[in-house]
Amino acid sequence: MIDKKALNELIELSELEIIKNAPLKEYTTWKIGGPADYLVIAKTDEELIKICKYCIKNNIKFTILGKGSNVLISDEGLRGLVIINDYKNIKIQEPYKIDKVTIDNKIKARVEDNEFNYEEKPSERVKVNISSGTILTYAINNLIDNGVTGLQWFAGIPGTIGGALFNNIHGGSHFFSEFVDSAKILNEQGRIVNLKKEDMDLGYDQSIFHKMKFIIIEVTLILNIGDKEKALKSAMAWTKKKIENQAFINTAGCCFKNISDEEKQKFNLPANSWGYIIDNILKLKGTRIGGAQISNKHAAFIENVAGASATDILDLLDLIYEKSEALLHLRPKAEIFFLGFNEDTIQKYL
Repeated sequence: MIDKKALNELIELSELEIIKNAPLKEYTTWKIGGPADYLVIAKTDEELIKICKYCIKNNIKFTILGKGSNVLISDEGLRGLVIINDYKNIKIQEPYKIDKVTIDNKIKARVEDNEFNYEEKPSERVKVNISSGTILTYAINNLIDNGVTGLQWFAGIPGTIGGALFNNIHGGSHFFSEFVDSAKILNEQGRIVNLKKEDMDLGYDQSIFHKMKFIIIEVTLILNIGDKEKALKSAMAWTKKKIENQAFINTAGCCFKNISDEEKQKFNLPANSWGYIIDNILKLKGTRIGGAQISNKHAAFIENVAGASATDILDLLDLIYEKSEALLHLRPKAEIFFLGFNEDTIQKYL
């Protein structure tokens, strides 16, 4: 909890409204979550840095949320201070000539090449600084409008630029890490540091930010001066495909990581997706508990269809895990993050 003295000092420092007992379901894409002890919305990088530094210095427990996708917040909510990172900014630097484009992609994306993918062959590249709170969709559209391409593969994915780096998102046959140069972060001691890509431990749905309490302030990407019309067409096609084939409203996104190629071969499966397994083997597609339902569009998504609680979501996860272990002796690995739960409650999902 935050004591009165610390809270008053924080209010004076930030000059922002701090809301008490704020319902967090209003700040997540799943529309689920109990109250935060206190909540503040940071609209500039200066506000974000000042508030985080104060919390670190005064040992105040805090949680940062962007758009609130990819997370399940407990019905009891979150203790301490929740900071909503609502700072949006994009700065495009001067383009520079290149001889060729090299793609550093040692990890395999969920989706293989298809008709929406194409090889970019730009003669110029550009560094772009994007604040971590910038909504990914906004960044994609803004950059394409300015003739900057590369992020179109991630169209239709909810979340922010900070979240994209935190979880090294994937779209098409691309990972976000392909375009990362560096990031400005606030480290655990409250100091601003420039972290290079090679120090980020970027892999499939992972990064150093999962292990270290670093706060992403700004991300620097290396993107292309590319074909604006082609990139826009690709972005629109990816978005349309996701809307048609995935649950898009009141969901956190895909709940489970793909199974490995070895597991796919062992069980003689045509796909690595848990959506296929839950639908065709576990036969749980469309199953509902309380206000939560395994999506009829894509069974690896769980939808909040009628005021679902976090407990409803956990009950559905338990059903999936128990039936999977009984039939396949295979345990899914969650792709979402659990906030505000006891470690014993969520350990089985990790």
